[in-house]
Amino acid sequence: MQILLDIWAATGVDLPVNVFFETPTIRRMAAGMRDGGALIAPDLVLLRAGDASTPLFLFPGHAGYLIHLIDLAHALDYPGAIYGIAYSGLDGAGPFYDRFEQEAERAVRIIRQAHPAGPFRLVGYSIGGITALETARLLRREFGDAVVLGLIDTPQNDHSWPYRVWLPFIARKVAGGLRRRIRRALARTQREDSPGAAASGQPRRRGTQLGYRFRDPRDPDYPFYSPYWADGHTPNYTRVGEHVCRMKGLYNPSRYDGKVFFFVSAGGDPLACHPQQVWPKYLPDVEWIGVPGNHINAMFGRRAARLASEMSDRLKRSAPGA
Repeated sequence: MQILLDIWAATGVDLPVNVFFETPTIRRMAAGMRDGGALIAPDLVLLRAGDASTPLFLFPGHAGYLIHLIDLAHALDYPGAIYGIAYSGLDGAGPFYDRFEQEAERAVRIIRQAHPAGPFRLVGYSIGGITALETARLLRREFGDAVVLGLIDTPQNDHSWPYRVWLPFIARKVAGGLRRRIRRALARTQREDSPGAAASGQPRRRGTQLGYRFRDPRDPDYPFYSPYWADGHTPNYTRVGEHVCRMKGLYNPSRYDGKVFFFVSAGGDPLACHPQQVWPKYLPDVEWIGVPGNHINAMFGRRAARLASEMSDRLKRSAPGA
């Protein structure tokens, strides 16, 4: 992200966040900036080559940052090609969606163009899991059990958590914040403002997670109150981030009857409740698989290899005729 920020600051060129896959060297990136090729965000990115007849489609978290999926993709014991599908609008061209269901319709078109007949294997990480879930729902209408779905640390929005889940979570957050303030006061330290926002002119995060549940997702400023909001990114990535925050706020989970492999990191996401507290109501046929690490580092290095091992086993088990 810092490389992209530096390029934007020096040249005014806002490169798509996944540009490194299409232009993996400085020379090719510079050439792509000259001819315009590097300014286009592809709908489908090949993360690892393999058998084209048995592809696996991965959906990234955050605002579509595919680099988080690289270690997992290369560690998977899977014969098929592995692709990444990021959100629309990363090159500023749009369209920009406010509903995961719209992103899912787009994903189905992309997947069917690459792989018309199925079976379909989809895995979604973090918030990308919701896009994967809604994509799987659409594909199941035509292909039934030929759709295999895996989710990794996929959250719901604060608005949909039952109060019996939300209240203890918020109480722990408030207590933890008080403890941190006391420690800082005793150490006579002062909290420093985060860099980047003032220079880029982008809004900083406002409010706390305590009040976020009660905000209207249709409010123009809603994304900036999200506990996930981060400023200091390039304009295109920031714009997509706003829409992802809004999509999450507007999302109403519903029952999905297909088989789901749900991978949950031991350390979890500090900004979300444990998935098992909110998803069983909507996923009647789910297998819960614990993996080491937390929401971020579970996707890298040896922890990604462990996640890949667990996932490879499930993909093999769900293969036709297995």
